[in-house]
Amino acid sequence: LAIHEVNVPGALTRVLATDMEGRSHELWSGSDPTATPGVFELWFTPTSYAVRSVRLVLDTNRRSGWSEIDAVELIGPDGRAWAATAHASSSYGAGRGVRVGDGVVFEGFFRR
Repeated sequence: LAIHEVNVPGALTRVLATDMEGRSHELWSGSDPTATPGVFELWFTPTSYAVRSVRLVLDTNRRSGWSEIDAVELIGPDGRAWAATAHASSSYGAGRGVRVGDGVVFEGFFRR
């Protein structure tokens, strides 16, 4: 998984995958080490299920400013896919927006 963090990086706290049946699976949780804008790459064992979507959970209180993700790429043994659609629980234009769980949530749906 390649996460392109373009502004105030380092807020990612969890990554969850949703399979084709709608079940959620935690792929990663921890402290995002990204200190400057760039790509945060997460590598893990290939899943036994097809991934329909990926949910990124951000703790925007970890760093001062507005955290932004520009793109997310899913990389697997059968190829690569960029997020085809996405939605977030808040956006810069709407102010600090809705809080979900422990931070802002971004979910992208992938298509080859």
